[in-house]
Amino acid sequence: MRPTTFDQSRADLHAAILAELRRLATGGRAPTITAWDARKADHLPSASYVRKLFGAWTKLAQAAGLHTQATIVRSGPTGLATEIDQHIANGGALASWMERYAVGLPVLDQPTRTEVVDGHTVGGQPCRIIREYWMVR
Repeated sequence: MRPTTFDQSRADLHAAILAELRRLATGGRAPTITAWDARKADHLPSASYVRKLFGAWTKLAQAAGLHTQATIVRSGPTGLATEIDQHIANGGALASWMERYAVGLPVLDQPTRTEVVDGHTVGGQPCRIIREYWMVR
C-alpha cells in the first residue's frame, strides 16, 4: 500500500493545518488528537502524520495561538480547594478518620503501621499527611 501524499507544499500544508486547528478549537483550546482525527477536513492528514511532519501537538497549538489541556495554567485554587484552604487558614479542625471508626469497631490501641507524606495542598501550601493503619479485632 502506498503512503498518502499531499499535493501541497510543506508551508501550505502547515498553514492549512493551523487554520483547521483554529476552526476546530473551542474556547481557545485546541482539539485533542482524537478529536482532530474525527472532525478534520478530509483533505488534511491524520494527527499522527501531522506530528511526524511538524512535531509535538502542543507546539502546533501554540503556533495556531491556542492552548492544549496540558498548557492551561490555573491562577489559583477555586471551588472546593478554596474552601478547604480557608477552613485550614481559619484554624478549622483537620480530618481524623480514626475517631469516626474507633467508636463502632473493636480496634487495637496502637496503629500497626504509620506513614508520613510531605506534600502540598491544592493551593500550593506545604502540608503533611499522616496515614495510620489500624487492626480491627
